[in-house]
Amino acid sequence: MNICPKCQYERKEVEHAPDWQCPSCGIAYDKIEKIKQRQKESDSKYHKDMVNWRRRVKIHKSGTWYILPVVVLFLLFSKSDVSVFTCGVWSIIFGFLVAFYAHKTNESGMTYGDSGGYKTKEENPVVFNIELFLGILGSIFLITNGFFAFFNAGGCS
Repeated sequence: MNICPKCQYERKEVEHAPDWQCPSCGIAYDKIEKIKQRQKESDSKYHKDMVNWRRRVKIHKSGTWYILPVVVLFLLFSKSDVSVFTCGVWSIIFGFLVAFYAHKTNESGMTYGDSGGYKTKEENPVVFNIELFLGILGSIFLITNGFFAFFNAGGCS
C-alpha cells in the first residue's frame, strides 16, 4: 500500500488507477519524489552558499577588526612625547595593517557594498578592485614613508 505524498491518500489493494498514479489526486508518485529530491538538492546548495557567504564575511571583518586596537593605541600615544611616534614606526605598523586588510579583502572576495552591506567581487567588481588597489597602494606608501622617517631621524632613541 502506498500513501500519496501530495494528498496523503492511502491506496487500497484494488484501485481503478494505475500503480504509479494516486487514485485521489492523479499525481504520479515518481514525479513527486523527483520534485522532493530537487527541493532537497536546492536547499542543500542554498545552505552551502549561505555558509560560504558567512565565512567570507567573517574573513573580511577580521581584517577590519585587527586595525581597531592599533588605532586606539595610536590615539593614546600620539599625545605623548614618545619618540617612537615621531620616527616613523607608527607609519610602518599602519602600513602592515593596511596590507593585512588588503590581503583579507582579496582572500574573502568581499567588499563593502553601495548600501553598506557586503557584496562579492563578482557582484561589485569595480569597488572591490578599487578597495584592493588602494589598500596595496596605501600600505606601500605608509611603509615606505615610515622607513624614510625612521632612517632620517637616525632611529628611535
